[in-house]
Amino acid sequence: VVQKNLVFVVGLPARLADPEVLKKFDYFGKFGKIHKVVVNQSTSYAGSQGPSASAYVTYCKPEDALRAIKSVNNIQVDGRTLKASLGTTKYCSHFLKNQQCPKTDCMYLHELGDEAASFTKEDMQQGKHQEYEKKLQDQIIGNNSRKQTASPPPPQINTSSLKDSWPCTVQNVKESRSNRTKDSTQKTEGKSSRSKNKSEGQK
Repeated sequence: VVQKNLVFVVGLPARLADPEVLKKFDYFGKFGKIHKVVVNQSTSYAGSQGPSASAYVTYCKPEDALRAIKSVNNIQVDGRTLKASLGTTKYCSHFLKNQQCPKTDCMYLHELGDEAASFTKEDMQQGKHQEYEKKLQDQIIGNNSRKQTASPPPPQINTSSLKDSWPCTVQNVKESRSNRTKDSTQKTEGKSSRSKNKSEGQK
């Protein structure tokens, strides 16, 4: 059964064969929250490039796992080519026999998986699980593209309404005070001129 949130990567150099290192943001941590990392340091698949390790990286979200595969698959690290794909998990033999599994840390499935993600050995030899993975990749990429296109623009702040509110009120108050001062000055000047005319008439 293909696990949508499980990344299986092979070809890791010895310096990266450490769960804590692989969890770092510099490596698999940059693609999303990681639930668990299991490293297999077996050298039975060393090949011409010398000993290498493989790892299972379990993400909390399937889209993060698919993003990691898309970015990591076929890249060169220390002269090695990494291969990444969705991991598969078999059914627990006890589960298939309808028995209680005695292992608390059993790595196999104890419940029925998605039928569309389930493949026989013959199916996998024909590459059907890879076709399924590619279909998931296309769905995730398509959904992300639609989300980015459909996202509404950020709300615009109406600066004109801000300008027309509090500051102008203060300005109007100042103008009204100024007008009152002018009126009072004009009245005073009017009184002075009348007093002056009156005194000149008495003379």
